[in-house]
Amino acid sequence: MRRTRRIPRAVKRIKKIEIKHFKGLYGENEIDLTNSGKNLMLYGENGSGKSSVAKAIKLFFQSSAKEVNIAKYENIFIPDAENNTGFIRLTIGDKGNTVSNQPYVLNNANNRQTEAFISKANKIKGYLDYKSLLKTHYLETERVNVFILLVEDLLGSV
Repeated sequence: MRRTRRIPRAVKRIKKIEIKHFKGLYGENEIDLTNSGKNLMLYGENGSGKSSVAKAIKLFFQSSAKEVNIAKYENIFIPDAENNTGFIRLTIGDKGNTVSNQPYVLNNANNRQTEAFISKANKIKGYLDYKSLLKTHYLETERVNVFILLVEDLLGSV
């Protein structure tokens, strides 16, 4: 039996997250993941922007399925002169290949991502926020319906 040699596909990963004036984040914020491992854990004080970063990433990928009005999520404390200047920028590239890094921006002028790999990532993501997890252990103490949790929270935004 003859074996065919599989050519490995390039694995895309987020190399940098840049967020400006989004929800609880004021000004420009950057997270460099170039030399990081496989997973990202956000931790910090209450009100430090953890949920804002998570929501921004989720919204970025959801923009592949529908247009997103990012102005709706702008920080309420920005000066009037800076209204509609917020953005979410993810630099995505092939693992180990710095030449392939390319920024993808979600802002008021560009409110939809059209790249096929971003759309695929949106469909296979597993994103449950703390409110969804709270449903499973606190709000619905009688009987947790995991099927509804999966359909409404995980697949509801696909």
